[in-house]
Amino acid sequence: MTAGQLIVLWYSAITIIVILFSKAITGARDNPYLIYAVIMFAAVLIYTMTEHSRANKKRVLISVSMPFVAGAFLIYAYIAWSNYQDRDRLFSVPTSELQIQNFQISHPSGELFPPRVTGRIYNLSNFTLKMVALKYQFAKTGKYSPEYSVSIETVTKPGGSSDFSSPLNDAIIEYLRDENWTGTEVEIEEAFGTKSAANLLP
Repeated sequence: MTAGQLIVLWYSAITIIVILFSKAITGARDNPYLIYAVIMFAAVLIYTMTEHSRANKKRVLISVSMPFVAGAFLIYAYIAWSNYQDRDRLFSVPTSELQIQNFQISHPSGELFPPRVTGRIYNLSNFTLKMVALKYQFAKTGKYSPEYSVSIETVTKPGGSSDFSSPLNDAIIEYLRDENWTGTEVEIEEAFGTKSAANLLP
């Protein structure tokens, strides 16, 4: 056979092998299609290795392997590009992997510095934390205030922690003046972050 004929033989065999492999995956558990695919590949390989005086074996090898090499490169490039695009894309971070500690209302001295909500956030996720939405309320014996929300912007790496501080609006400040609240309760509503460098590797 000539090199061109061997190349056609290989592409035909590969097509049949793909079909057999697909049937092996989607068919019954003990189907023989995978064995047939292996036999087909071995038969074509052995036949190619036999003497073919008119065939350039290197040309056959390059012609058959190059599409797969090119396909593998394109897949790798696509994954790498997708990960590159994911650098700045925000993903939802499981709130169960975040912790809020020392949440409180701070009262800086001086009227130019209104009360603020402060605390520390611990990031136990695999994402770099960028934004956290908190829901909180004030409490005293047998009584709770309405619930309030605040969005915290941060850059907290996986396994790290950072302090946060956010000013209270005037309505909440007036509300605090009217009641002698003794505690606060806080809950993480939602959080968003970007993939860390380790997660960006293809």
